[in-house]
Amino acid sequence: QIMDPPNPDLTSRRLRVRADYLTPSVNQNARYFVEGHYVTPDDAAAGNHHNNCSYREVTVSTSTSNHAITFIGSTQRQQPAIQAWQDVDPTVTLVDIPDGEDGLMILGYKVTQLTANLWEYEYALYNMDSTRCAQSFSVPLLGVVPSNIGFHDVEYHSTEVYDGTDWAASNSSGAISWSTDTFATNANANAIRWGTTYNFRFTTTSPPVSANVTIGLFTPGATNSLTVAARSEEHTSELQSHSDLVC
Repeated sequence: QIMDPPNPDLTSRRLRVRADYLTPSVNQNARYFVEGHYVTPDDAAAGNHHNNCSYREVTVSTSTSNHAITFIGSTQRQQPAIQAWQDVDPTVTLVDIPDGEDGLMILGYKVTQLTANLWEYEYALYNMDSTRCAQSFSVPLLGVVPSNIGFHDVEYHSTEVYDGTDWAASNSSGAISWSTDTFATNANANAIRWGTTYNFRFTTTSPPVSANVTIGLFTPGATNSLTVAARSEEHTSELQSHSDLVC
């Protein structure tokens, strides 16, 4: 029997978005995409669980009382919504990250040169179906002080048990890092769970070079962290064995 409990409020079991994210005057040239993730045990058992996401572009009504969405274009089958970032902007890099336990995360990143001596670094970490989840995100920053440090997560609401406290940022030991509580401290901490994407950003006076980003895992398992090749600020003499990352 399928249970359908009553909604405790108007946004229960719905995607809730801040109104100012949908206001055209504040978000000029913004484009919006929605994702569907279809989870079935038999399909996962057949090894197809990493192609069960699809996305589609939408337009958003400019009404201040009802931001209705309208589908445009065609559904991009078997592609998660983070793929839209690269589809729209080919300078974006996407990296698949197997968690070693049959789960998958995807890291997207882009570096933009703002002025002759200023670069903006933008990262998006998407958890498709990793039960390990992500607890921290760290990028090497050797010899520079970052500015305009930013973070964005999802909003838990309507009786959700998870703690929505923003991740704390720190700049020490040659890296900029963001993190939430550990699983041992709080099993309901604001980890990056299934079907969610968190953003990390900063600006520095150093151009990008190859380095390794570190993702700390949340739930207990065989390993505590994953390293991913991306772009980051480092001394070029130290990068002979690294590939492409950001900082």
